[in-house]
Amino acid sequence: MLDRFSFIIPLYRLLPDGEGVDVDHVVGEADLLPSDLTVIASPGHTPGHVSYLLEREGGVLFVGDAAVATRAGQVKRGWMNRSTPVFDASLRHIAEFDFTVACFGHSRAIASDAGGAFRRFAAGLA
Repeated sequence: MLDRFSFIIPLYRLLPDGEGVDVDHVVGEADLLPSDLTVIASPGHTPGHVSYLLEREGGVLFVGDAAVATRAGQVKRGWMNRSTPVFDASLRHIAEFDFTVACFGHSRAIASDAGGAFRRFAAGLA
């Protein structure tokens, strides 16, 4: 990311270093968590990024920072996410699942046909 936005580097230097944390539980692809959440590996924004699919009410995907939604309800990359083979594979992988709603970390939710919006976006990837 910093190679695309080098003007941010001086700002990062002003931030304090964060302390590390211990990992209590590692989740992996297709793990079904006790709350009916399925883990979907979606690396790209960060190496260990995951999304969560709540398999009820037609499916609700918690995308995190893997993508954003436009006001028109289309899926696109966030401005800090660049096209890489790993990231593009993650977006294609997310599009394989069925869900009605998608909730994003930095944009409004897509409240209907969210799975279709991901499939349309994935179809346009090189």
